[in-house]
Amino acid sequence: MSETARTVPTNPSDCAPALLLEEVFLAPLFQALQVPGITRGCAVVDDASFATLAVLRVLENSKTGRDFIQTHGMPTTPGLTRSNYFDGLASSRRLKMFIALERELQRQQLPSLRAHDDRLAHFSELDDMEIWAADGHHIAHATHDPRNEKGGYRPVNAIYKLDLRSGWMRFMDLARPTARGTEHEITTLKRQDKQELRCGAAKGRSTLMVYDAAIIDFQYA
Repeated sequence: MSETARTVPTNPSDCAPALLLEEVFLAPLFQALQVPGITRGCAVVDDASFATLAVLRVLENSKTGRDFIQTHGMPTTPGLTRSNYFDGLASSRRLKMFIALERELQRQQLPSLRAHDDRLAHFSELDDMEIWAADGHHIAHATHDPRNEKGGYRPVNAIYKLDLRSGWMRFMDLARPTARGTEHEITTLKRQDKQELRCGAAKGRSTLMVYDAAIIDFQYA
């Protein structure tokens, strides 16, 4: 049995270095960060490094923020400390950076995702509509969250929306705490800007948002 022929480069030094999995995975993020006005120069931990840490914080199985920065942050991010990491999380400037980054990612990536695989393409009646789903999700409290007046913790209720054509998901808002717990999600939705609820639909284009029926009927909860 003859061996399978293999193509060997005549000069291995001419080969381009292989990209690391992390570089490929984070490529859309770094591309969006190149847009002028999103980032700002930082003396210690730059915005690109901090955004990368945010992605890794979701992926890594660290129970606390301190565990995360000691295990996954400090070894790979020069200058990162406990104080500047948590100060960065509380920074209003960095919050605005992440909002602008998320919007730019959607602008760059959503059209190509839909062009590659539009899950609703066979329903021509929906061609001129934005079709999204939305729901609230309770997230377990952080390790060092303050306790409420009853000595317990109040879970965070985050509302997300999902593009049913492509599977693109984005954060919408947090349900605010009240004296009795957390506000009803309808209250949170009423507070949203009209364009946020229209999901980026252009003028003359309709939006259909499918929401969990439990928001108005407890039998679906």
